[in-house]
Amino acid sequence: MIRAVLIAPGWPPALSQNGVTSYVAGLRPALEAAGADVRVISAALLPGLERVGRDPRVDYADDEPRPRGWYLQNRLLSLVSQRRADAQHLAARFEWTLRRLDRERPVDVYEIEEANGHGLKLLGRAPGTQVVRLHGPWFLCVPALGLDASEPDNQRRIEAEGRSIRRAPSVTSPSRFALRAVRDRYHASLPGARVIPNATPAVPEAARWRRDACEPGAILFVGRFDRLKGADTVIEAFGRVHARRPDVTLIFAGPDRGMPDGAGGTRSFAEHVERTLEPAARGAVRYLGPQTPAEIAALRRRAELTVVASRFETFGMTVIEALAAGSPVVAASGGAIGELLDWAADQLLFTPGDAEALAARLMAGLEEPGRVDALARRGLAIAAERYAPEVVAARTLDHYRALTA
Repeated sequence: MIRAVLIAPGWPPALSQNGVTSYVAGLRPALEAAGADVRVISAALLPGLERVGRDPRVDYADDEPRPRGWYLQNRLLSLVSQRRADAQHLAARFEWTLRRLDRERPVDVYEIEEANGHGLKLLGRAPGTQVVRLHGPWFLCVPALGLDASEPDNQRRIEAEGRSIRRAPSVTSPSRFALRAVRDRYHASLPGARVIPNATPAVPEAARWRRDACEPGAILFVGRFDRLKGADTVIEAFGRVHARRPDVTLIFAGPDRGMPDGAGGTRSFAEHVERTLEPAARGAVRYLGPQTPAEIAALRRRAELTVVASRFETFGMTVIEALAAGSPVVAASGGAIGELLDWAADQLLFTPGDAEALAARLMAGLEEPGRVDALARRGLAIAAERYAPEVVAARTLDHYRALTA
């Protein structure tokens, strides 16, 4: 039996609201059903954990006791760079947790995201074969977020992730796009790398989207208010749609991370709506803030259309989750999303950042319900065929077995 450890930024998923955590939450039960012994390491103790309780099969890296002298070492490093000290401390906590788990029962494989190059710090120190999973390489995120790639901390992170990816015993990617971009950026062949998509659980029929149960004219956006997720494009496009269809509403579910204002500062969601939309359209926007997975599922059933406007995605979990729920979706073609919707690209996709094109897609979706419903049914079938947890788990477990053979 393979013993695998999956490292997540936080746990449980209801408190984390992070794509990596969602990936782990979808994969773990399927791997276990396929016969693997799976543990999860949570990088952080999240606010509210005491309210929901701890998962007994999750180990929290924050719980690990620090070795003698560690605090002094960390303090000295923080004088050079607090960010580097924090990254070193987190990698060390991963190592300590993996060593403890290995003493209980040998670890065969552990999977870690590429972020900050933590994997490189674990090579030769942590037990088990390392798999670096591509989730959102920073060199792709920086321009999409509107950040300065020449800023020293950004440069260091990009270089650290490249070193970690190049030296990893194994790399897996959720899409051909992400793997190709990493190979090109870091001039790395990565001969053993594999493309394995993310998994999304099937949605029971009773909990799926139905036209007779949705709110006509309701458009749902699930994601952060930032440039990467294309929130600015959504708001501008909604203004165009509202001018033609005053009955539409925009439901915005996600945290407010701020948007670059072009003058070196950031603009909040409320400020951006105020600057972008006419007064009548502003009143048709409902900002809900962060939502739990259960609350998002209810919102998908309620909305007539779901929109995903990311300037790039290494996979696009929001798209797949909408398809699995039978929800009609309109999406930007950034990054891997074109791979997910290649079966209806000319009907569902628009160019990232193009508010006019998004508005046209939304209007078509609102005015042609029969066509939209047929696409939603096709999307539901695609999600079950390609991204069902048991399908993804089988491919993942095959890869783990090959690594440990």
